[in-house]
Amino acid sequence: MRADPVRAIKALSEACARDGHDSLSYKIFPAHLKRDALEPFMAREGTMFVVVKRLLIDCYISSRKAMALQTWTGANTTGQKITLDFADYDLWFQQRRDWYDWIDGSLSKLDNPHCILTYEADINCEASEHLAVALDALAGMGLDKTVSGQKMTSNHTKQDKAANYHQKVSNWREFCAEARTAGKIETLFSYG
Repeated sequence: MRADPVRAIKALSEACARDGHDSLSYKIFPAHLKRDALEPFMAREGTMFVVVKRLLIDCYISSRKAMALQTWTGANTTGQKITLDFADYDLWFQQRRDWYDWIDGSLSKLDNPHCILTYEADINCEASEHLAVALDALAGMGLDKTVSGQKMTSNHTKQDKAANYHQKVSNWREFCAEARTAGKIETLFSYG
């Protein structure tokens, strides 16, 4: 996938078609593909894009917690606090903001349909509702998909169910003070 995403998607699409499916979905995170590999993929005819944005501080905490605990899925990390480094966050934030700016700019130049959802408004729901959200987004772009009468299930669960940042981060107050001192407190509550 990383070397030639267009070829990989073509092969996956053909495999899906052989199995009777006419659609394929997948997610791409900023570190998955370099921009020069992603550009021809984005220009591929018949491709639709649903960009999901999440508050970047939540993404950062989630990724740093996963790295610190070496657990990426299927584990309950609630109650496990991590210590954040503002300089590391600031660099990470700039990279993510640049990536989202590039994605937004690239998609606006293409004819391919796209929409933007936010995790907090659209995805932060029961796992069983994820498919309905996705189908609504696709329908809004002109792809009307129906699903069989089967009850759809999802194994997606939040790894950290803590209600606030103080419960996730051991140095949240100090981290915020560093952001404030640097004049970057708004980055803690930004989508990029």
